[in-house]
Amino acid sequence: MELNGLGGIVLPFNLAVGDKIGDVSFYVPTVLPGAASLAELHPSLEQELQSSRMTTLDVKLAELRAPKIDLIKCDVEGAELSVLKGGRQRIAQDQPILMFELLRKWSRVFGYHPNDAFKLLADMDYRAFAVGRGPPRWIDEVTEETLETNFIFLTPSHQRELEILARFGCSTSFT
Repeated sequence: MELNGLGGIVLPFNLAVGDKIGDVSFYVPTVLPGAASLAELHPSLEQELQSSRMTTLDVKLAELRAPKIDLIKCDVEGAELSVLKGGRQRIAQDQPILMFELLRKWSRVFGYHPNDAFKLLADMDYRAFAVGRGPPRWIDEVTEETLETNFIFLTPSHQRELEILARFGCSTSFT
């Protein structure tokens, strides 16, 4: 953070976020620490069990008296819907740009489908754009044919971002 001039802008916390408050354990593969998850997604790999305190985005942001949130980037190996549920109030209030990785195989382990996240966000006037090898494209649901696993969610208030997507030939109409 210091190398990138983000000291004082980015505040690191040793804290998990989800839709509950309490202590949690998560699995950290020793050879893939970036693949840590609340579920044991890689049983064939050596893993360490770690513990952390969990809170919700809504609670933590209120505690911090955080100003308007502009962007949320989330890749939590299957627990993305839990993060969204725990931040529902602040997401609806601030309408940040959302960048989420949603994999069917990981969400299945947590008992949901990526379309559940799409529905929750659609109820807050968000629309999804799939990001992959080609240009971004509007997507209203994840199917078995969907190759992309990264999605940007925008609302009509994100005019600048919608104009950029339109330059890629992406349909951006909310009607």
